[in-house]
Amino acid sequence: MFTVLILEDDYEQQKAVSKIINEHYKDWQIFIAGTYKEACNLTSTKCFDLFLLDIELKHENENDLDCDGLDFGKYIRSIEHYLYTPIVYMTALPDRIFFALQEIHCS
Repeated sequence: MFTVLILEDDYEQQKAVSKIINEHYKDWQIFIAGTYKEACNLTSTKCFDLFLLDIELKHENENDLDCDGLDFGKYIRSIEHYLYTPIVYMTALPDRIFFALQEIHCS
């Protein structure tokens, strides 16, 4: 089974992206994380074929790690198993796209 991890902190965006995937790829298994920490936990327990990541993440409280989707992309690339796994960023922040392409080798 093809597995996808969506890292998105906005609930409406989570639903929209999941709905689009389900409409076209009914047999894909979708996992959703709303925070960097949740995404790390899922990545340590599941094996993913695709990552769809939001660049900018809200933090639930001041004790949260100050990490965003770019940091999570770097984390993914540090895991040998995920060196070539596709990462697609979903963002409205064009100034951060160049960094994602250059540093993380993603779409």
